[in-house]
Amino acid sequence: MADEKETAAGAATAEQESALEGALRQVREKRDETIAYSVVEEKSLNNSMKDVVIEIPWEPWNERIESQFKEWQKSAQIEGFRKGKAPVKLLKRRFMAEAQEDMLQKLVPNIVREYEQKNSLTIYGTPAIKQYKIDEDQPVRVTLELEVKPELDPTNYKGIEVEVPAYKSSKEMVDHRLDHLRRDNATFVEVDKAYEAGAALVVDVKVLDSRGQTVDQQINQLLERPATALPEKVHAEVIGKKAGDTVETRVANPKKAGEALRYTVAIKAVKELKLPELDDDFAKDIGSESLEALRKSVETDEQAFVDRLNREEALELIVAKLVEAHDFAVPPALQAQVEQDLARSDMQYMYSGQMPQRLQGASKSEYREKLQKDAIHRVKGFLLLDAIAKKENIQASEDDINNALEERGKREGRKGVAIRAALEKRRQLDQFIEQVRFNNVSAFLLENSKVKYVDRPEPAPHSHDHDHEDEA
Repeated sequence: MADEKETAAGAATAEQESALEGALRQVREKRDETIAYSVVEEKSLNNSMKDVVIEIPWEPWNERIESQFKEWQKSAQIEGFRKGKAPVKLLKRRFMAEAQEDMLQKLVPNIVREYEQKNSLTIYGTPAIKQYKIDEDQPVRVTLELEVKPELDPTNYKGIEVEVPAYKSSKEMVDHRLDHLRRDNATFVEVDKAYEAGAALVVDVKVLDSRGQTVDQQINQLLERPATALPEKVHAEVIGKKAGDTVETRVANPKKAGEALRYTVAIKAVKELKLPELDDDFAKDIGSESLEALRKSVETDEQAFVDRLNREEALELIVAKLVEAHDFAVPPALQAQVEQDLARSDMQYMYSGQMPQRLQGASKSEYREKLQKDAIHRVKGFLLLDAIAKKENIQASEDDINNALEERGKREGRKGVAIRAALEKRRQLDQFIEQVRFNNVSAFLLENSKVKYVDRPEPAPHSHDHDHEDEA
C-alpha cells in the first residue's frame, strides 16, 4: 500500500512537472513568436538611419488579432455586460486601433531581430514604427526606422606615420613602487607615548543617547585614522591621552536635532605605522629571493607598464589620423551611450577628488560640447577598427582568448578557467572576447604603422596608480 502511495505521489509530481514545463514552453513560444513577413522596400537615410518597409500577410495577422480580442474578452468589463460577456464585435469597434498598435509592438522586435540576423547587420537603439497601413484582406504595411552600424570601407590604414612623446622608466619610478610595497606591508606597533594626530588607536567606544540607551559599542577597535573614525570633538579630546586614559564628552546627534550623544572612549593602546626595512628579509616575505631580485622584478613591471602606455599613446594618434581621414556620420544612439559612459567616468573621477580634463576651465555648455566631440571621436574610432578587423579577417582565436584569460588571472591571482567562469556567469564573456579581438586589430595597426618615439619632458605616471582591471 505504501508503494502504491509513493507511486501515486511520484506520478502526481511528474504530472505537475509536466504541466509546469508545458506552461513554460507556451510562455517561451508566445514570447519568441514570429510571423511571416517580406521586405518590400529599403532606403538609407542620413546619420546611419534606414527605413525598412515590410508587409505582413493578412491571414496570420488577422488570426493574431482575433486571438487577442478573445483574450481581452475574458477580462473586459463593459457597461451593460457582465465581466467576460461583452461581444467581441463591440470590443473590436471600440478598441481595434489599440489592438493593432499592441500587436505591432509585440511582433516588430522579433521581425527586426530576424532582419538583423539575415542581413548581418548591427542595429542600435530601439527601432521606431514610423507609420503603418492596415486594410482588410490586404497585407499589413509597416515602415520601420532603424539605426544601423554604417558599412565602412577603410582605406590607407597601413603605413600611417606618427610621432609619440614617449614615457620612460626611471629609478624614481622603481623606488616609488618599492616604497608603495613597503607601505602595503607595514604594520601597526604599540608605542608608549601620548596620542598625536597621525597615529592609530586601539579603543573601547560606548555611545549613549539622551535616554541612556546604548546606540553603539565597540571593543578593542583599531582606528587607523582616528580623525575620521571619531567625531571631531571626540577626536580633539583624545589628543594627548595615553593608554589607560578614558575620555567622556557629549556631541550633537547628527540624526536627531536637539539631542546629544555621550561618548566614552577608553584608550587601550597608541600605535604607529612601522614600515619594514627594504632588505632581503622583506623581499623574501613578499615572495622574492632577494632585494636585488625584487628590484629587477619591479623594474621589469615598470618597463612593461611604460611600454604599454607608449603603445596606447601611439594607437590613439594612429586612430586620430584614421578618424580625420574618414568622414561619416555616427549612429545617434551609440553616440548617446558613449556620451553617458564618458560623463559617468568623469563623475567617478570627481568623486575621487580629481578634476577630469574635459571639465578643467570649461563652462557647462563647453563641457557638453567637449563631451559630444569626444564621444563622436570614440565611436568613429571603434567603427573604423571594427571595419579594419573585418577587412583583414582579424579574429580572436581560442588561443588568444585563453592567453588573455591567463594574463588577467595572473593580475588577479586566479586561474584563467576561474576568470572565464566568472565572466560567463555575469554574461560578460562575449564582451571580453570582443576586447581581445580589438587588441588584435590594435596590434595589427601598430605593426603596420611607422611609429617614431621622441623624448617627453614630463615624468611618467606610476604604474600602481593606474587601474588595470579593464584589460582583456
